[in-house]
Amino acid sequence: MGTLYWTQVAALTRKNFTLLFRNFRNFIAIMLVPIVITGLIFYFEHLITVEKEMTRNPNPELKPVETIPHCTGSNDCVSVGYFVVGPEQSWIERTMKSLAKNNQLTYGSDVKMLLQGSPAEINNYVQTHRNQTQIAVIFCTKSWDIFFDGYTLEIPCTFDRLTNKTMAFYSIYYNMTLGFQTPYFFKLNSPYPTNSLVISLKKSLDEALLTTFTDSDFKLTINTRSFPTTENKFFKDYDFVSTFGSFFFYLPMAVSLLVRIFATDNRADE
Repeated sequence: MGTLYWTQVAALTRKNFTLLFRNFRNFIAIMLVPIVITGLIFYFEHLITVEKEMTRNPNPELKPVETIPHCTGSNDCVSVGYFVVGPEQSWIERTMKSLAKNNQLTYGSDVKMLLQGSPAEINNYVQTHRNQTQIAVIFCTKSWDIFFDGYTLEIPCTFDRLTNKTMAFYSIYYNMTLGFQTPYFFKLNSPYPTNSLVISLKKSLDEALLTTFTDSDFKLTINTRSFPTTENKFFKDYDFVSTFGSFFFYLPMAVSLLVRIFATDNRADE
């Protein structure tokens, strides 16, 4: 029985090789397809590994806080505008002049006061002057009034008992949608990006306030970094061969069949 089995295997093997050598293109395709497919599998596995390494960053790089850039919008665009809720005070103007000087901006054009009024009036101003201010600061010198459902809430912006002390109450007003990222162009598990413009304004504003109230040239050294990131969740424990293994198993036979059909058509044309 064993001798008969091996005799038949040898005969069928010779037959298959004879048929393959009759069509050299078919033979080359059948021999090369497994090599090409193996190379593709290793290539896709390499791409997945690279993607995992690119999205994993447990220790983001430290970056120094830069100065506030000049507004790149229209010619009348304000680089840093500021609003005042309550009576205007002299320290506000001195602070903004110091901020403009430290960032090589011109006070009165690049840095200037936009409105003095209530929070509601400030919101109306922003709505009617869109895309005209790069970033803004709201100083409060009396109280911040909030109106909701017929009720009024007054948030104090000054000390109640320390009349000889000044409270530097401010809020940064910026366009949050400038940092928006569509889910088609960023990593789904990445943290929300930091707004470098807000950080630059915060640093420069604190420096200017310290300079104003201490009468000294005060400088802060601040570095920032983004949040750590993990590997892309879609590739975690992902096995390319297990997912598409059956496809690659049938691909050599499909290519061989196509080559045979193409060879048969050529012989028919001849």
